[in-house]
Amino acid sequence: MTVQTLDSRDITSTLWWELNQTPAGMEWIAAASGDVVDSDSASETYVDLGAVPMMRRWRGPRAAEQMRADEFTIVNDDFEDTLRVSRKGKRRDKTGKVQRKINDLVLAYNMHWWELVTDLIQDGEDSICFDGQFFFDTDHVSDKSGTQSNDVVSDVTTTTAPTSAEVTIALYAAIQKMMELKDDQGRAAKRNVQSFLCMIPPVFIQPFEEALNAQIIGNTSNVIVGQASGRTIQLIVNADLASDSEAGSTKWTTKFLLLANDGRAIIRQQEEGPLISSKAEGSEYEHDTGQHEYGVYTSREAGYGDWKSMVLTTFT
Repeated sequence: MTVQTLDSRDITSTLWWELNQTPAGMEWIAAASGDVVDSDSASETYVDLGAVPMMRRWRGPRAAEQMRADEFTIVNDDFEDTLRVSRKGKRRDKTGKVQRKINDLVLAYNMHWWELVTDLIQDGEDSICFDGQFFFDTDHVSDKSGTQSNDVVSDVTTTTAPTSAEVTIALYAAIQKMMELKDDQGRAAKRNVQSFLCMIPPVFIQPFEEALNAQIIGNTSNVIVGQASGRTIQLIVNADLASDSEAGSTKWTTKFLLLANDGRAIIRQQEEGPLISSKAEGSEYEHDTGQHEYGVYTSREAGYGDWKSMVLTTFT
C-alpha cells in the first residue's frame, strides 16, 4: 500500500485537528480538576472563600457571617515540544512513519495535563496547599472543622501485595474518611458525593479489580459490587505512579488514591495554546539543513485545590 507524502500544510492541519481531541482515558483529569481556567496573565490568584453558612431559623434580624478568604497563586510556565523530520525522509516515507511521529507529538501534548496532575498527586505529601499544610496531611484545620486528615493508613499483611479482601476494607475506610471531612462551618463537606475514582499504580491491578468487580471475595459476598447506596467507584490505573515524579517524589508501591468526582481537587489554568509553528518548505532552515521542524507550545500550569476531594491511603 502506498502512503501519501505529507507536505507541511497536511501536517499542520493534522496537528490542529488532533490537538483539539480528548484521548481515551483522560476523563479522570476533568473529574479531579473540572474545566481549564482561562488565564490572561503570567499568574492567577485564587481565593478560597470557604463554605456558605448553614441555613438557620430566621428569628430577629438576619445574621450575616463573614466568609473565610484564603488566597493562593498559580504561576503559568512555558512548555514546548518539537518534531524534526528530514525533507528526504518525508519524501521517501512509504510506511507512514512520519504520520506516526506526528501522532506521537500530538499524544505528548494531549497527555501533558495527565503528567502535570499526576506530579501534583505524587508530590502531595510534601507540597503546601492553600491552608498552609501539605496537600495530603494529618492536621488540616479550617475554622470550625477541627483537626482533620486526608492521609491515612491501612494495615495489610504485605504492603506491596494486598489481598482483594484487604483492598475492600481499605476502600471503605477511605470513602468513610472522605464522607466525614468537614468544611469550615463544621458541616460534612462531601455528603452528597456518590461518584468516586480510585487511582492505583499498575502493581495493584489484580487485587483492586477483584475488589471492585468480583461477586465473591474470601467466600463472602462482595458488598462493593452493586452497592444499594448507588455509589460508583471507577478504577484508574496510572502507570506514571510507577516512576519517580519530576520533583523527585518516589514511585508508589504501597499507596492508592480515592478521588471525589467533583472537579475540585486540582486547578488547571492555561494562558496560551496550543500554538503550532513550523520551519518547512522554502524556509531558511530547510535550505541550511535539509530538515523540517514542527512545534507545539503552551503556557499553563496546574495547582492544588480542595484537599478534601482526595484521600491518600498507604498500606502498612
